[in-house]
Amino acid sequence: MFIIACFIVTGIILMTFWLGGPLGLFVNLPSLVIVLVPALIAPFIMQNKQIVAGAFMALFKSASLQQSYDGYKEVFKTIDKTAMLMGWFGVVSGAIAIASTVTPDTFQDVIGPALAVMALTLLYALIIKVFCYFAILRIISSNAAVS
Repeated sequence: MFIIACFIVTGIILMTFWLGGPLGLFVNLPSLVIVLVPALIAPFIMQNKQIVAGAFMALFKSASLQQSYDGYKEVFKTIDKTAMLMGWFGVVSGAIAIASTVTPDTFQDVIGPALAVMALTLLYALIIKVFCYFAILRIISSNAAVS
């Protein structure tokens, strides 16, 4: 059910992008790196490698989660919170960059595209947050089935 839910959410996200304009508008590699890399590194700072790997494995197999249940949830909570913090970091740093470089002559040409790229970090963080929420629900439901 977890995989089906991920496909449905991915479809809805892509449909939303498609309705908003060309998909290229929603793709910016630097914004994705700003959000995704720290979000994937953070759990390794907090937990050991086995817990992090086990958390991802628990999403796809129905094994007993009794021993590491809380650790697995913490992995996805850490990814969620780090992604959101980095998303907001991208928004704030983008706003500072825009405010410091825009002149009255270039305001109209620069502000729209710059705001769009700035907002992409927050968009990516929200997408990661949705998938982390589903991952936590999967871990909770797996643990409830075992109990």
